[in-house]
Amino acid sequence: MIVIRSAIAAAVLLLGAAAPAQAAAAAPGRCEAPDTPGDYRDVVCPLTAQPQRLRFVARFSGGHDDTQAWLTASLDGVELSCAPGSKPRLIGEDGDVFIDCLLPLNASPAPRRLEIALKWSHAQYTGIELLSE
Repeated sequence: MIVIRSAIAAAVLLLGAAAPAQAAAAAPGRCEAPDTPGDYRDVVCPLTAQPQRLRFVARFSGGHDDTQAWLTASLDGVELSCAPGSKPRLIGEDGDVFIDCLLPLNASPAPRRLEIALKWSHAQYTGIELLSE
C-alpha cells in the first residue's frame, strides 16, 4: 500500500511540475501587478525584442449595471492604442467580465517595457494575463 501511495504521490508531483513549465513556455513574459489600495493596478510587463502580437486581458467578477473598467497601455513611455478587436473599456456588464487590449508590436533592437494602467469600479479584480497570439 505504501508503494502505491508513493507512486501516486510521485505522479502528482511530476504532473504538477510539468504544468507550470508548459504555461510559462506559452506566455510571452511575466507581468508584475502589485497590490494597491483602491480599484486600480499599474502593471509592468518586460518584453523581448522580437516582434510580437500580444493580448493583455484583465478579469473581474461581480459585474453589474454600474460596473466600469478601463485600461491604457504604453510601451517604453509612449502611449499605445489598442488594435481593432480589443475591448479596453466596459460599462454595465453582469457577472464575470473582462477588458483586453490587442497589441501588435514591431521588432526592437533591445528589450522593452509594456505598462498597463487598470482602473475599475463596482467589481472585484481577479487577475491578468498576457497572451501571445
